[in-house]
Amino acid sequence: MARPIWRRFCRVIRMEFSALPDEVLLHALTFLTPATLLRCRAVCRRWKQLALHPLVWRSQTLRISGGRNTNKGMARHRQLRLATVVLRLAPCLGLLKVSDFGKVFDVVGPALINNSKFSLYDLDISFRSSDAFMVAMVLDRQASFGRLKAVRLRVLGHASQDAAVRRLGGLLLQLIRTPGLQSVEISIPSMPGDVTLPPLERPVLVSASLQRLSFVYNRGYFDLHLCVLLKLHTATLEEVKIATFDAHAAFLLSRMPRLRKLQCTVMDAMPLLQHCPSLRALRLDLRVDAGLHSTRARLSGLAAFLRAAGTRLHSVELVFGDDKPDELVDVVACLGGPGTASAALRRLAFSHSVTEDAEKPLLPLASILEHLPDLTFLDIDCVATDAFLEALDGSVLPQLLGLAVYLPRDVCKHVWSHGQRLRAVLRKNPRLHVVMKGNDCDEFCVCEFCQQYTCHHVPGDLKCIMYSHPTGARCGLLHDAHLEMRVFCRWF
Repeated sequence: MARPIWRRFCRVIRMEFSALPDEVLLHALTFLTPATLLRCRAVCRRWKQLALHPLVWRSQTLRISGGRNTNKGMARHRQLRLATVVLRLAPCLGLLKVSDFGKVFDVVGPALINNSKFSLYDLDISFRSSDAFMVAMVLDRQASFGRLKAVRLRVLGHASQDAAVRRLGGLLLQLIRTPGLQSVEISIPSMPGDVTLPPLERPVLVSASLQRLSFVYNRGYFDLHLCVLLKLHTATLEEVKIATFDAHAAFLLSRMPRLRKLQCTVMDAMPLLQHCPSLRALRLDLRVDAGLHSTRARLSGLAAFLRAAGTRLHSVELVFGDDKPDELVDVVACLGGPGTASAALRRLAFSHSVTEDAEKPLLPLASILEHLPDLTFLDIDCVATDAFLEALDGSVLPQLLGLAVYLPRDVCKHVWSHGQRLRAVLRKNPRLHVVMKGNDCDEFCVCEFCQQYTCHHVPGDLKCIMYSHPTGARCGLLHDAHLEMRVFCRWF
């Protein structure tokens, strides 16, 4: 009896793994998990060498949880056991992610500090402020190998003691001294107002290498540490996210030749940022604090900056808080540029922490629409008023492809989307896609459109986008990638 065809085919094309070159085997091993790689060491002597090759472990990720979960106690025990073996045998690791570092320090700490043959490329740690000294020791050890490229530090809880806050200062100083970093993310929660940090020691100079910096804290305790980081890496920084009001930070940002993306609060000396030649994306936090860090006194400088930089910025997002004074809303009108030249904005988004008075920025926005000829996406993050929809008459914003709005309360999504006002907007702007957020319809909706058109059913957790062109038409917009929408309705 003849063998099945598939068996004969396999016999013909069969090739022993031992005949494959090392390059092919190494590439195949990169797709395995750390636990499987350790088991591959028992196959043969050659596999033992390949399974511990640095190129294989460069792409591996190891996650260690310090939380306590009785339902997953055995899984956590195996996780810590695997981490101990990996940190002892592996030559390096692409990403080490540890949550609540203090609870697992006894297990992984000695291996991270004492192992002279293990190095990290990416370190992601969440820890208590009281454990900052242990994290600093790990950073010091990994800095000596020179492979560490990215660091993410998240402080859990609140720093309620002076000693804990001082430990954080020492950790930041160690981070400043670490050479070769390309990405740094630091998140520190609120701290008491009576803590005084000692003067910052003169740091060891390191070569500029940092490309991405995210440093979020409050009350200005670590302004000196931030300014040192900005000064050391002025020549290489491309993306910066900070939350400070220090004027010196604005001065340092203005000297960065490669700065492309900036996310910040309204700082003192904001007009200095107009000298950033490569700045293209800006996210401004306009939430007004009536206390020490009030932004109202800085709005005049912000307006001057937005007018001057309007001809270069391609993306702007404004974050509004509970308080929306008139002088804050009027800043929106400055996005139209200096008046002599049209703005270069392609994406404009608003973000409101509360829905009250969310429509206030629409009035100054409508007055500058004719100065935004290149705008392709607009997110107003509120209900579109009739006056604003009337302003979209087809002649302004000729390149607009996406408009994101919130629906009115107690109004069915389908009733609003098929209303006369939106129909008129889509007729005048045939390339427009209207993204609707909020007021999700469910199976109990009894509106006439839900009853007549079954294709309009939208699950409650999804957003909906309306467009008037045929489904297969080329609109110049990738729906899924650009707008991140998953459900589409079409109206003719």
